[in-house]
Amino acid sequence: MESFILKAIVDEINETQLPAKVDRVFSSGTTGIALRFHGKSSRYLLISADPTLPYLFVSNRPPSSETKSHSRFRELLDSVLRGADILKVEMENWDRVATIPMTRIEFAGTQKKTYLIAEIIPHRARILLCDANFTILDVLASPKLAERTLEEERNYSRPEMQGKLDPETADEGVLHQKLEGQDLRSPKTFMGLFEGFGSLLAKEVIHRSEGNPSLVPGVIRELFRELRESKAPTIFREPAGKKAAALSPIALLHLDPMVKETFVSMNRAAEAYFTEILDEREIRELRKRLFSIIDGKLKKLEKALAAVSVEREEALGAETWKLYGELLKYQGRVQKDGRASISCVNYYDPVQKEIEIPLDPSLSIQANAARYFKRYAKARRKFVAAAARKEKLNAERISWEETRIAAEKSEGRVELSELLEEIAEGGKPARGESRKAKKPRAKTYCAPRTFKSGEFTIYVGKSAKGNERLSFGLAKPEDFWLHAAGSPGSHVVVKNPRGLEELPGEVLERAAALAAYYSKMGGAEKAEVHYTKRKLIRKVKGGEPGRVILTKYRTIIARPRLAEPSGTINHDET
Repeated sequence: MESFILKAIVDEINETQLPAKVDRVFSSGTTGIALRFHGKSSRYLLISADPTLPYLFVSNRPPSSETKSHSRFRELLDSVLRGADILKVEMENWDRVATIPMTRIEFAGTQKKTYLIAEIIPHRARILLCDANFTILDVLASPKLAERTLEEERNYSRPEMQGKLDPETADEGVLHQKLEGQDLRSPKTFMGLFEGFGSLLAKEVIHRSEGNPSLVPGVIRELFRELRESKAPTIFREPAGKKAAALSPIALLHLDPMVKETFVSMNRAAEAYFTEILDEREIRELRKRLFSIIDGKLKKLEKALAAVSVEREEALGAETWKLYGELLKYQGRVQKDGRASISCVNYYDPVQKEIEIPLDPSLSIQANAARYFKRYAKARRKFVAAAARKEKLNAERISWEETRIAAEKSEGRVELSELLEEIAEGGKPARGESRKAKKPRAKTYCAPRTFKSGEFTIYVGKSAKGNERLSFGLAKPEDFWLHAAGSPGSHVVVKNPRGLEELPGEVLERAAALAAYYSKMGGAEKAEVHYTKRKLIRKVKGGEPGRVILTKYRTIIARPRLAEPSGTINHDET
């Protein structure tokens, strides 16, 4: 958060929200706090010391990550600040430090003063609680910075501005002198010379002055006049996808190509901007956690499948052991004579060639035959078990691949959270939770996605368990059922309340496009999709969730997409 943005927020808080009384303190994530206060209205003052995204603004909603965590810092704040009066938020010049003096009447009638200080500085953000003498009582920051603060600082001192010039009060001649010989097309020049300059403000000066040294002082003066008088809180969004790219209290001409969303107040704009950024961050973290779990499971399954393939290859020698046993039976009751092998005719070979059979010299011929039969029986059992295990592992792999597709296609925090909760079921108990004491909980299913095509409702499963719930819970026998052919993916159900024998062509095409899109073939130009009535599918007995057998179906060639598809429909009946 740049200084000019923080100043606009602080000025607005002082004008519209204060004075106020603190009602309660919450933790917000691991490096943030939320002060609920009552004044002109009931609001939350949100402050974050996140090294990569520090902020301060007022919201009329609690933070999405609100928690009554019993952290030491939160408990201390709550005990010291609950019931305290906030008269104003102070911000000296253009440094990114907001000081909040608070007073509270104690039981004895005495007045106690404390300071809450928020340093909104990227990579060095801190929230400090100080007494009336600015002695540091505690600090919330990244672990290393918090530890260093408590070890090295007893009394608070503001970060130094390193000899930077205040551009709002500096004489124009001094400005010209400072800028002489500097690279005026580099944002770093302005950020290094002037207080309150971050990359946004520096780029705006460069844009408006077009690199002309004589215009720079006037441009700076105009910008700071706008910051005082012409506030227009705006979120600038990238044209493609409309992702939030910047926040500003004034119009920024160098961002003109972007889509602009204006707000009635700076705090409303900050709330919308940071909520969106935090949601995107949470979505990335959720997706990262999901992929870590899913890819880890898939890696283990691939390893297990490779081991099973080796077992099967080894078991393929079973028929050789059987042949050796059968041929040795015909050698009569030859006693052990210390031979390491025997040559005999292979009566099962059309040309009856002789083969050499290895022997255990310590055993008789018949004992060697029995040994080969035993090896054969063991190898056969191993082969059958390996085949069954391979089938089970393949079914499990397909199930996890479907879950990965669901994670890739999930579009928001709620969907990802549902999916994470679903795959976590049946796992180890949480830290500190006894297995014996663990209470059974209701099964969690990801609710299906819903689409409309005319009067028809189309449901798309989000996961393996969700697929099973959709196909064998929500779907009725006469509903239509679709799935990408030979590929992991979502079950798709088209509700059929009128009991039609055939779906209208455009509805079938739409449902098939969704079945292809939400499958491993989602990136292909075309994909085959099987479709049938729900009554013509059945569960695989003992199989993984979502595994089905189709007793009768037809095939459509579809183009994987979310939008309405176009083109001809090709049908093949099986």
